[in-house]
Amino acid sequence: MDCWRIQVQGIVQGVGFRPFVWHLARQLGLKGQVWNDGQGVVIEACGEQTALGALIERLKRDAPPLAQVEGMHWEPMPPKSFDGFHIVQSDTTAMTTQVPA
Repeated sequence: MDCWRIQVQGIVQGVGFRPFVWHLARQLGLKGQVWNDGQGVVIEACGEQTALGALIERLKRDAPPLAQVEGMHWEPMPPKSFDGFHIVQSDTTAMTTQVPA
């Protein structure tokens, strides 16, 4: 099992992006968590490498209609033990991301 930390920038807050990630991750059989931070949305996901690759592709291709993914960075992270996939409390650091009007 592989684990990736994914940072998504752009208009990804206030547009249903975290529920979209939750639904997509569960479809792909991934475990982990998603939250907002001052840069956008952070995802920690663990599962098969093919499922993680599909997550990256679908985040770009199938994002909610009001979302605009302007950048995405992912990197391997140490394995974590998650009991499913969850939306967790947002980080309250200073915001530099965009939100829709």
